[in-house]
Amino acid sequence: MTVDRLDKQHSRPWLIFCLVVLLVGLILLLYLLRERNRTIAREEDQLLRKADIISKNTALNLESLNMLLDRLQHEPMLRSADPSYNKRFETLVSAMPGVRTMLVLDAQGIARISSRIELLGKNFSGRDYFTVPRQQNDDQLLYVSPPFSTSLNTYVINLSRLLRNPDGSFAGVVAASLDPDYFSTLLSSVLFAPDMVSALAHGDGLLFLMQPGPAKPLIGKNLAVPGSFFSRHRDSGKPRTVQSGTVYATGKRQMMAQVTSSPRR
Repeated sequence: MTVDRLDKQHSRPWLIFCLVVLLVGLILLLYLLRERNRTIAREEDQLLRKADIISKNTALNLESLNMLLDRLQHEPMLRSADPSYNKRFETLVSAMPGVRTMLVLDAQGIARISSRIELLGKNFSGRDYFTVPRQQNDDQLLYVSPPFSTSLNTYVINLSRLLRNPDGSFAGVVAASLDPDYFSTLLSSVLFAPDMVSALAHGDGLLFLMQPGPAKPLIGKNLAVPGSFFSRHRDSGKPRTVQSGTVYATGKRQMMAQVTSSPRR
């Protein structure tokens, strides 16, 4: 009986010690989990703020360009292919850093006015920014094309509005392309970590630009595949989302913030 009591007396401090260690461990675990959640929340917030910068700047450029195309759309002299418009378009492009090229195509898709003289007389009737406005036949439509490679070997997105003759018939389109150099600089400006990537994609899912430049040909890749971050963001209907996991475009595990940007009509 005496031996048993002694064993219990000696084991009690060890039991208390183990309980204290366990309690400290649980407290430390809860603290680490809380700090991890706080770190993730801060990272999500920072990524969303950077994505918002790109989104707002892009939207402002699209809205400004939309208003310009709307004004030009209602200028009767624009359909006369007056050569003075070539210089005017060149001046407009110089004044708008987000714009690379402006042009007017006639009803057959022939370039009659352009900020780049080398495009005059070329046939662009097969381009979406010409065919879609013609088919939609909507004066209020601002068409934002998927990215494509131009005849000048530049990957761009075009915005266009239709033109009408005095009798209401289709007269062509007035269009402008976004400057990839300007938006690449914008994408680079929000990077704050060496493993960070920023990108712009069209609403259809085609990747337009990425910074830093991709290690393999990713430009033009379709991100709108089932289960991709892009598809989940678009299907959510939310303007802003943050997701973590394997990025479809790069195959890397990362956190991604996405913000939808679109011009107001």
